[in-house]
Amino acid sequence: MCGALFCFYFTLPPLFRFFLSYNSETVSSVIGIQEYLDITRDSMLAFGAIFEMPLLIYFLAMVGLVTHRSLWKFSRYFIVLAFIIGAILTPGPDVISQFLMATPMILLYNISILFAWRVTKRREAKKKALEDNFKS
Repeated sequence: MCGALFCFYFTLPPLFRFFLSYNSETVSSVIGIQEYLDITRDSMLAFGAIFEMPLLIYFLAMVGLVTHRSLWKFSRYFIVLAFIIGAILTPGPDVISQFLMATPMILLYNISILFAWRVTKRREAKKKALEDNFKS
C-alpha cells in the first residue's frame, strides 16, 4: 500500500509532466484514459512490489540466508541493479521514472540492512548465550 501511495503522490506527477513536456505549438500530446490507467496501474504495482523488499530481506535474515554483512558487501552492486530493475519495471522509456523507482529502492535496501543487522545481532547473542551455558 505504501508503495502504491508513494507512486501516486511522488512518481506519477513528475512522470506525466515529463510526458506532456513534449507539447509545442505544432505538436500536442493527448493521453487517453486507457493509457493513463495502464501506466498508473503498472507503476503502482511495480512500486508496491518494490516496497516489499524490507519484509523479504527481514524474513531471509530470520531464516539465516542473508546477514547484514553480506548485504553491505553487495550494496554497491545493488545500486546498479536498482537502476536496471527500475528500467525494466517502469512502463515508460524515460530516465525520470527509472530514477524515481531506483532511488526508493536503494533507500529501502539500506533500511533492510538495518533490519538484517538487528536479526543477526539477536541471533549471535542467543548463540553466545547457548555456548556460555554449555561451557559452564
